[in-house]
Amino acid sequence: MTGDKVSSLVTADLQTEIANGNEIEDLLRILIDALAFWPPLYAHSILGWPLSWLPPYKRYSEFNIIDIRKLKRTINYLMNVTVPAVPSEGPEGLPDFIKDHHWRPTTIYSQPDQKGNYASFPEEAWFFINGVATNRSVAEFNSTYLAKLFHRPLAVIQNATDSLLLDLVQCAIGKGWSKSTEPAVKALPLISEALENENKKKVVVVCHSQGTIIMSNVLRALKSIEFKEKLFELHRRQFPDIALVEPNEYLSGAVKENLRKLEIFAFANCATDMTYYDSELSFPFIENYGNENDIVARLGMLAPKKTQEKIDIDGANYLNADMWGHLLNQHYLFKMHTYLSNPKAKKNPYTPLGNGEHVPSQPRIYGYYHGAEPEPYLM
Repeated sequence: MTGDKVSSLVTADLQTEIANGNEIEDLLRILIDALAFWPPLYAHSILGWPLSWLPPYKRYSEFNIIDIRKLKRTINYLMNVTVPAVPSEGPEGLPDFIKDHHWRPTTIYSQPDQKGNYASFPEEAWFFINGVATNRSVAEFNSTYLAKLFHRPLAVIQNATDSLLLDLVQCAIGKGWSKSTEPAVKALPLISEALENENKKKVVVVCHSQGTIIMSNVLRALKSIEFKEKLFELHRRQFPDIALVEPNEYLSGAVKENLRKLEIFAFANCATDMTYYDSELSFPFIENYGNENDIVARLGMLAPKKTQEKIDIDGANYLNADMWGHLLNQHYLFKMHTYLSNPKAKKNPYTPLGNGEHVPSQPRIYGYYHGAEPEPYLM
C-alpha cells in the first residue's frame, strides 16, 4: 500500500527524470553531509534535549499534541503521522473516517490575530506554510502562536501530513527535482492573488521546514511563466480533483513590482533553491533562521558544503549557535519571544551568520513583534 501511494506522488515525467538524472545521488550526498556532526544525536536534533520532552510544557508547545487527557486528539495525530495517505480530496461516498485517514489534502484556513480579529492590518496579507509531520492540531499551535507573537491574522496553508514517510518523499521531490507538490499548487494562486491586490502593500510568508521547500517552488513559479505552466499541466494529470486557477487568470505583467511587496521568513530553510527575482535590488525580501544543530536546516541554509551541493539560498542567514531542535514553536519562536519580551535583559538568540556587510545585527522579523512595523527594506 505504501509503495502504491509513493507512486501516486510521482508522475511519469518525474519517474523518467529520476531514472536518467543524478538527483538521487545529490540528495544522498546532501543528507550524508547533514548527518556529519558530532555528537550524532539525531533525535535531539529534531526534538531538542530530552529533559524538554517531559511535561509540563509551555502553552503552544508542539509536545502538547501527545496528551492522555486529550486522547482522541493524540490518537488522531499518531495515526496521521504513521498511516500513509494521498494528498487529495478522495473519492465521493466513502465514510469520513476512511477519507480522513487515507486522503489528506492541503487545506486553507484563517487564523485571527491575538484578539480574534480577522481584519486587522488590512494593507498586509500574512501566510503560514507548515512543515512535515504536521496535522491540523499542530498547525493550529503554530498559527495561534504566530498571531500572538506578531498580532497579525494569517491565512494558513496547512500542508497536511500524509505520514512522515510520504512527507519525506514530497520533500525529496520538491527539493531534488524542483517539482511542486500539491501544497504548492494550492499556495501559488493564493499568494499570487495577494500580490496582485492593489490594496495590499505587503505580502508576508512565514514558512518552516518542508514549508520552505513549498515556498521555494511557489517563488520559482512566480518568477517563471514556463515553470507555472509546467507545474499546472503536471498537476492537471496527477491531481485532477484539485480546482486550479489558470496562470493567465491571476498573473499580470507587473510581476517585478508585485514581488517588491513579498517578504519571506524561512525557519529551518531546507530548500535547494530560493533566490531573488532581482539580485541587484535584493527582492523579494528573504530571511532565514537556523538552529546550529537542527539537521533539517543542515539540508539547506546550514548545509556544510552549500557550493558543492549547488544549494542557492538568498537573503540574510541568522544562526542560533549551539541550539538543538527543529520544532517551530518549541525551538525557534519561544526563543525569539523570550528575547523580544525583554531585549535589555535577554541575549539575542539569532545573530548574523558570517560577516555580510549589509546584514543587520537583528532579524527583520523582530520588527513585527506585537504589531510593530519595521522600516521599509526597499525605497
